[in-house]
Amino acid sequence: TKAMANIRIILDTRRACKDGTFPVKLYLHHRSQIMISTGVACALKDWDMILCAIRAKTVAQKANNAVLRGMLSKCEALLLNLTVSGELAKMTAKELKARLEEELSIRRGGGGAATLYHYLEVAKNGKAERTVRLFKWAQDRVTEFCGRDKLVEDIDMRWVVEFREFLGKRYAPNTVAQGLAWVSRALSLAVTDGVISKNPSVGVRKPKAETRKKCLSIEKLRELRDMTFEDFDVKFNHNRRINLEYARDMFMLQFYLIGINMVDLMGLKEIVDGRIDYVRHKTGTLYSVKVQPEAMEIIERWRGNNSLVWNKCASPASVCSTVTINLKELMPRLSTNWARHTWATIAAELEIPVETISHALGHKIGSPVTAIYVAYNQKKVDDANRLII
Repeated sequence: TKAMANIRIILDTRRACKDGTFPVKLYLHHRSQIMISTGVACALKDWDMILCAIRAKTVAQKANNAVLRGMLSKCEALLLNLTVSGELAKMTAKELKARLEEELSIRRGGGGAATLYHYLEVAKNGKAERTVRLFKWAQDRVTEFCGRDKLVEDIDMRWVVEFREFLGKRYAPNTVAQGLAWVSRALSLAVTDGVISKNPSVGVRKPKAETRKKCLSIEKLRELRDMTFEDFDVKFNHNRRINLEYARDMFMLQFYLIGINMVDLMGLKEIVDGRIDYVRHKTGTLYSVKVQPEAMEIIERWRGNNSLVWNKCASPASVCSTVTINLKELMPRLSTNWARHTWATIAAELEIPVETISHALGHKIGSPVTAIYVAYNQKKVDDANRLII
């Protein structure tokens, strides 16, 4: 009797995914090489070559290892049964691969494309909780539209357009565009795995609602800055007045610190040599901002015990939400992210060079490679911020 084919887990480093990770696959040799996508991806630095597993540093990585072990066990059990029954010796590599994929419940058609639902499941592996919820939303909409068994190989541009129209009857343009983006991400993973040759969603126009400009005029900004809250005692209690004053001051502090995000603002610990240095939570970009006198005045007023600025809520995310609610009482539609837009708009109105604005906001200037070798003069940003204030 022919020996059972040896199957193992490998990191396929032949082609990286768009995020720089590599797909983890099941590998065996039966007449020819067979690779089966697991839907799991891993960074090269996180892969243990000896154990053939992900170095589990997070809950998501531990979960992925559990998924991989489960898939390997299923395949080993099937291979053992096929070997004992004698079927394995008669099977081609293509037939064996199809049987293994069937055992793993990866629905495939003649062209070898998995279901869209499966790849949406793959796409959310290792993502943040909010992103997982958004992918789940996309899965639910796909299921409503065509069920869970829609094969990737059967999806063309016409299907994507029809799906867009289906969403458009129920949701706002930006929500429709977001749904199409999740589907496109799933299809890109199928391209990376080699199960389809191209992404059929590329070229399909995504609807876009006209975005209201999120910035205050200079006059409105001055009105907000100069607000007094003594009169609010008539209508609100003392704590309510403090909340409104805190919200106004946090917005102005964001503005004085070149549109710093509220989450980053709440995470600041100290001022070093008159500057605040921080890494933006959203992008990982390093910022260095000179603390202007106006900013210092607010910081001194709201000093925190374990942070630079007092955080009146349990978490940075909750303080952002609370501040936004209070800001809307002061001015309609105003929210914390208006500070960054307002700073950039006033900078443009003052004809500050776009390179300086881009550098101040952390945007890359020209070629990313060039930016490594060109040290931008930080004084230009400091002078621009002083001029704007």
